[in-house]
Amino acid sequence: MNISQPFIKRPVMTLLLMLSLLFAGLLSLQKLALSDMPNVDYPTIYVTADLPGANPETVAREVSSVLEKEFASLKKIEHMSSFSWLGGCYVLLQFSLDKDIDQAAHEVQRAIDKAYLPNDLLERPKVHRRSVNQSTVLYAVFSSSSLEPEKLYHFASDHLQKPLSLIEGVSEVRLSGASESIEIEIDPEKLAARELSLEEVKRSLQKEGSSIPVGRLEERHLGLYVPQRLQTVEDLGNTAIAYREKAPVRLKDLGSIKEEGLNIDHFRFIGKKQNETGLLIEIKKESGVNVVSLCEKIKKELEKIQKNLPPTHHIQIILDQSVWIEEALHDLEWNLGLSLVLVSVVIFLFLGRLQDTLIPCLALPLSLLGTCAFMYMLDYSLDILSLLALTLAMGFVVDDAIVVLENIARLREEGKNPFEAALIGSKQIGFTVLSQTVSLIAVFIPLIFMGGVLGKLFREFSVSLSLAILLSGLVSLTLTPMLCARLKPSSKPQKKESPSSFRWYEKSLSWCLRHKKTTLFAGALSLISSI
Repeated sequence: MNISQPFIKRPVMTLLLMLSLLFAGLLSLQKLALSDMPNVDYPTIYVTADLPGANPETVAREVSSVLEKEFASLKKIEHMSSFSWLGGCYVLLQFSLDKDIDQAAHEVQRAIDKAYLPNDLLERPKVHRRSVNQSTVLYAVFSSSSLEPEKLYHFASDHLQKPLSLIEGVSEVRLSGASESIEIEIDPEKLAARELSLEEVKRSLQKEGSSIPVGRLEERHLGLYVPQRLQTVEDLGNTAIAYREKAPVRLKDLGSIKEEGLNIDHFRFIGKKQNETGLLIEIKKESGVNVVSLCEKIKKELEKIQKNLPPTHHIQIILDQSVWIEEALHDLEWNLGLSLVLVSVVIFLFLGRLQDTLIPCLALPLSLLGTCAFMYMLDYSLDILSLLALTLAMGFVVDDAIVVLENIARLREEGKNPFEAALIGSKQIGFTVLSQTVSLIAVFIPLIFMGGVLGKLFREFSVSLSLAILLSGLVSLTLTPMLCARLKPSSKPQKKESPSSFRWYEKSLSWCLRHKKTTLFAGALSLISSI
């Protein structure tokens, strides 16, 4: 059976097939997502709960431990941890990679509904999904020499955070610093004179609206987060805590209330002008988004915002992940071009004919671009591992074409016409090329089926490299013999003089064949010394 025969006899069909592969690869290369790592989405969920006024030990005992016991019965949990602090906690759950994140979220919610939790919880624990692919792609510093920290934070929230969050592909925009807080200092003597307790004060404030954890009780201080309906210090001070002799006891009658601004320690400027106040802007991407194109959109939006800012306001990008990704792509393009030149030179030196050199050189771009087409269909990205796979593939993709070409060239030198030499030569070597391709792919099969996080990371690498090897075998059995059949034959078949390097190889091979035991002993000694 001659696999190459229909492709040799139908050159138009073969050319159309190769051109389709070429253009599909070029189009896919433009649409492939550019990222730092493969899109490995770990099914990770974290649950948060608030228990106002409770110390970390109480939160851990009454909330965290209760939730952990319920979550322990869930299937496919690989890791569970919790962290409790003053007035709240979170429980982190990491599921196996084959677990559907939506199904996991529903199961976690059902487990929460079954849990026996304290009545003091402001609301049921919240379920949050977390994706490791939502990584930070850009850091920027927003600074001003004219704004105080409080105004700087609000200005950045209104004029930077909101427009940046609307960019397609952005999952989150974070601002450093903190929001304002209100400090209430209760006078114990005034509290005792009206026969009230701190717990009554807390309950009265919570009735005024939905609030978040009260804070810490420490000597004479009770830190509070203000209920949502109470927007100002005046509103909070006029809150009726209780009634004595038909007259309201307001919060301002029990102590002092003051608004705390943003802590200057939360604002650290990184830049040229040390007298300016600044905050950090962190921008995260959605899973599977093209990092390079997203960073370009973000930078254009930042330039647009900067033009509308006063002269005292500055935006400075301090980290752009797309820069080194583009550098890696440029390195790949350089390596591809250099490899193509080196391969062409080596083939020409050994084959001695320019037209014979061009044929295997076509296998390199066709195989790599064809691999990009399949990577796009498989929803892969151009990242560190896939680029490494394409770089390694350069050493494999021309081998099959050289083997087929050399066998056909040998038959031409024996006097056969190009068409006959292509038919016979491809039939003789076809099974060898096929077995060589399959054996190379078999090396990467264990990586494809490897489990766990590493298995999912290296699956893209092994599949990409296997596709490049498979396509190189396809090109060598289709395009290579077809082009060889259309080559203009030499005017006079002649046997080439062997160069001096070949004559030296022939002499050394003859010596090894005459001294088999010595050759085997030298090979065994080399093997032992390498262990």
